[in-house]
Amino acid sequence: MAQETRLKNPANENEYLIGKAIGQGSLGIVYVAWDIANNRKVAVKECFPYSRIVNRTHSNAVNISPNTQENVDFFNRRKKRFRQEAQKMMLFSDSPNIVNVFEFFEANNTAYIVMEFIEGQTFAQVLGRVPNRRLSMESVLTNLKPLVNILERMHNTIFADDDGWQSAGIIHRGINPDNIFFSADGSVKLLDFVSLTFAELFDNHSTMVYRMNCHWAYEQYLSIGSAAALGSWTDVYAFAATIYQAITGKLPPSATERSVNDTIELPSSFGVNISPYQERVLLKGLAVNYKNRYQSIKQFYDDLLQPPIPQTSPKVEQSDSPWKKILWGVAVVAVIAAFLLCNKMNLKNNELAELQKQTQLNQEKLKGYGEFAADYGYGSDSYYADKAVVFVNKNSEVKLPVYCDLKDFTATLNFLNGKGLVNLKWEAPFDEAHKANVIIRAGDNAGYATIRFTNNINSDNFEVLVVVPN
Repeated sequence: MAQETRLKNPANENEYLIGKAIGQGSLGIVYVAWDIANNRKVAVKECFPYSRIVNRTHSNAVNISPNTQENVDFFNRRKKRFRQEAQKMMLFSDSPNIVNVFEFFEANNTAYIVMEFIEGQTFAQVLGRVPNRRLSMESVLTNLKPLVNILERMHNTIFADDDGWQSAGIIHRGINPDNIFFSADGSVKLLDFVSLTFAELFDNHSTMVYRMNCHWAYEQYLSIGSAAALGSWTDVYAFAATIYQAITGKLPPSATERSVNDTIELPSSFGVNISPYQERVLLKGLAVNYKNRYQSIKQFYDDLLQPPIPQTSPKVEQSDSPWKKILWGVAVVAVIAAFLLCNKMNLKNNELAELQKQTQLNQEKLKGYGEFAADYGYGSDSYYADKAVVFVNKNSEVKLPVYCDLKDFTATLNFLNGKGLVNLKWEAPFDEAHKANVIIRAGDNAGYATIRFTNNINSDNFEVLVVVPN
């Protein structure tokens, strides 16, 4: 919306003077605004999803073009997610750790959430101002402690929307330093309840350009059209990744990369002052397979705070000979080692079997799931893909659609790593709609390759991580 626009709630005549846009996400745009009736500054979020079919009229109303039933259904789905976001936030209006929502209403053919305006800074901004972008483990745990109780409460809250849809637990899905806010009054707040699944970010209408999210759990990529695999453990991963970033100054590798080749480095290798026990707890919170991860955010946090209770050694009778003690110790070690080895092998096999099963189930949906654009225009801004991900089963292929606003756009494909794992070719030249498909064909080997698409006209480029699971 244009600045200085007046926005009115048709239900109660509350009026807001809209200022500049201060943020934009997958579902909408956030503006600073003035609540005329209550004489206060507020934040107004407008449902305006990234999409080729969503635009605005001169009267600031949201317009769907072309106005087909399929496009209208797409926008209504997004608006429903937007409404659910407001409803979830309102459930916790009594918490100082959730942004307070004043009202939700529909106008201008779309929907709006009016929220409190908070002065302060995000955790990402805090990290950007400290040496090496690092804080001590003690400082991080102290500062993030208020979020543990609200997340635990969310995970144990049953949510039902106006249509009767119900979920046993509210999952944030988007915990990261950008969505943790330290307000001027000293409180810590969670921002931006992420409602969209990975598939919804890349359905046929969306122009949301995806950047590899190092805070997303692996199951978020596999939950195509469903949240069946998501749970409290999903937020545990994101919370653990946030702690890892805050104490090391480094982003952990993405879960998709780690599912093929786990190269995550120990925090202690960066010189972080962390005990071996805390490091094991943190890595369990970052387990790629959610079944091996902490299921409770509170248990994860409590274990990070508390050292393990030392086990009392069994008392040995004086009559036992030294040889008897040694042989008994060797036997115990052998049994434990055999158990751990078998357990590790079964775990690895289960992980691989689950990965392969999930990827095969999702393969059809993944074909053409995204519009990886070299350039999407929105007002005076453009959005460029930095890195995206696609799964390709062994001996199968995926068509990756590429769009560009330039009429005579051409591009070259270069391997940054993993050359030989997959073959690439353009299916056809770019058509009149500035679209072309890249065919990615996998062979017999598992692994991953990174491909860079370079625009030969203006040198813009983006990368795609291709994962070939076992």
